[in-house]
Amino acid sequence: MQFENAHQLDSYLKNNPKLAELLIEDSPNLVAVPMPTSTQLHLKVLQIHRCANIRSFDTPKFLRYLSLKGCPTLLNLRQLPDSLVNLLIYDCPLITKIPALPAALGNMRIRRSKSA
Repeated sequence: MQFENAHQLDSYLKNNPKLAELLIEDSPNLVAVPMPTSTQLHLKVLQIHRCANIRSFDTPKFLRYLSLKGCPTLLNLRQLPDSLVNLLIYDCPLITKIPALPAALGNMRIRRSKSA
């Protein structure tokens, strides 16, 4: 799904509090991914792909799967939730540090492009 800005994404999330999976891709104007603090929002899967200008995002508390691909301006990750089982990071060259890994993590893949 494409979003023009953080406000549009925030509105979408607030209007879909029971959303379990979210794929954000090809959204060049998005610089941040806000996550509402609503306790009804229990996002389990978050994928952020090919968002050239994204710099940060909030990690949902109950997230189990996080995939980051082709986000060249994304800075270091914040705290990962204890529920995270899968972490994939491809072609995000500014991520140089990963916070403490949750005990539940069973799969982690990190890869840079050959040109990086």
